[in-house]
Amino acid sequence: MLTKRKYLKSEVQELLNQNSVDYEKELMDKTEVILALKEENRKLSIEIANLKQKDELVVKALTLAEEKKKETEELIKEKYELELSRLKFFLLKWQKYFDYLQEKYPYYKINQELAELNANIKVIFDSEVDGKEKVKKINSLIKNEAVLTATDKTFNPKEKIDAFIKAENGFDINEVLNPGELDLEDLCKELGLMDK
Repeated sequence: MLTKRKYLKSEVQELLNQNSVDYEKELMDKTEVILALKEENRKLSIEIANLKQKDELVVKALTLAEEKKKETEELIKEKYELELSRLKFFLLKWQKYFDYLQEKYPYYKINQELAELNANIKVIFDSEVDGKEKVKKINSLIKNEAVLTATDKTFNPKEKIDAFIKAENGFDINEVLNPGELDLEDLCKELGLMDK
């Protein structure tokens, strides 16, 4: 059974004061938590704004990189097409010149070997493989071709000219180029410009 007890005014006041102190303490604690959460929220908002800005920069950079990639690919394709057309033009010129050599000197061994090399290069060039593979195959073919690396004797134009001049005219080119001491009077007499 409950009994009613009357509180004294001082007890009620004391209880109210105690509750007021507890409430104010709890209110202060909650206010501090709210202020801390507001500060944390402000910092997080700044961080989110920075991350959004970085994200926008990354998106812009990726977009620019993609555009640059496309431009570069187009430029490379144009250069490739230009180089391919130059190679085709060179091949046509080479073929005409080679045909001329074949016609003019049909029995030279090197011409026969070059004809085979030329036919192999033409087969590779006309094939359906991509440009890089064509270049690899042609380079490999040229490196393996003994015709281009094997020569019996190196060509010396001075020896050829010296031999021709001695055989045809009977004078030595070295005397012409390095005459030594000249007597102008004797030279004029030899040329018939003066009486002997």
